Order: sequence, then C-alpha cells, then structure tokens
Amino acid sequence: MSSSTRTHTRGALGAILGLTATAVTGLTLALPTGATATASEPGDPTITPTGTPTSEPTAQPTEPTSETTQEKGVLIECAGTWKGQPAMVSVYENRTYGNELVVAVGAEDSESFWITHPEGRMVRRGEVQQEGRMDGKRVVLAGRVVRDGEPVEVHEEREDAGQHIVVDGVHKPLAADLVLTWKKRNAELDCDNAFRYDLTVTKTPIV
Repeated sequence: MSSSTRTHTRGALGAILGLTATAVTGLTLALPTGATATASEPGDPTITPTGTPTSEPTAQPTEPTSETTQEKGVLIECAGTWKGQPAMVSVYENRTYGNELVVAVGAEDSESFWITHPEGRMVRRGEVQQEGRMDGKRVVLAGRVVRDGEPVEVHEEREDAGQHIVVDGVHKPLAADLVLTWKKRNAELDCDNAFRYDLTVTKTPIV
C-alpha cells in the first residue's frame, strides 16, 4: 500500500468516527491485561504480550534407584591359639557374591595369612574341608557344623560407601567344631559366631 493510500484510508476512518486524522493515530484499544498495542505499520495495531515470559519446565530430580538382592550362605568366625600364638579363622560363604576364607596366625607384627576364595559350597553336608598353603607350608581347616537353636529374625539399617542399606531376614544358629592344622600343629579354636543366613538386602544411594 502506498503512503498516499494509507493517508487517505486513515482520514476516511477519522471522518466516520468524527475524529481528526491525528486522533485516529493515537487511538487506544481495550487490550487484555498484560498486553500492549504496537504497530507493524501505521494504523495497524498489533497486540503484543508484555507479561513475564513463561520459562521452560525444568526437569525434576529423579529419585535414587534402589537395588535389592537375596543373599544366602554361611558365616563362621573362630578364634584360638596355635603354639601359644593368636589364631583367627573366618569362613564366609555367599551364594550371590562369592566366598572367602581367611586364616591369620601370629601377633600383629609377625602375622601369617592364608586368604582364598573357593567356589561352591564351603559347608557341605555339615562338613568343612579346606586346604592350601601359608608361608609355604600346608594348612588345613576341617571339622563339623550342625544346626544349633531356633532361627532368629534380623533387621538392620546402616550407611556404608554412600549407600543406605536395609537388611531383613533370618539367621539360623550353628555349632561349629573346627580344627586348624599348620606345620603339623593344631590350633584350638572357639567358633562362637556361626550361623546360616537368608537375607533380603536393599541398597539405596544417599543423595
């Protein structure tokens, strides 16, 4: 549209409303709240929102994901003496994460260790029979394990390595009579912490 044509149109609109061409140029429209009128061309008002722009929705933090495992196995812990020196034995069987057998003999400044990770059941048909070498000498752990008492329900909550850990299940007490033989000498052992376990373990990251 040419400039002369726009001027003619504006004047005609002013005549119809009984206004001058100048009054039409300053005409104010009833606008929605939060909007103003601007003109892309003279006499052609355009409604433009002036409210605060709506920001994009932000992603909500996700809840930490828990991991639950079923753990079954045996724990037998023994202490005693071998030729007058302290001896310690730990039999840990875990069908989910694997097994570990630890034997330590001697004082802190001169301890001898045997650590092994045998596959399969460590307690089989009520018997323990494990052997290896410690300081180059044959070492044997052998003996009997039987049930001893009623199952005990357990519940435990703790925090470890950045995780909240909840443990629920049962311990089934055991009586263990084990003998540690090393360098052809036996160690007298007292296995006062022995049980089978069947546990549900839930680990949740701490955020």
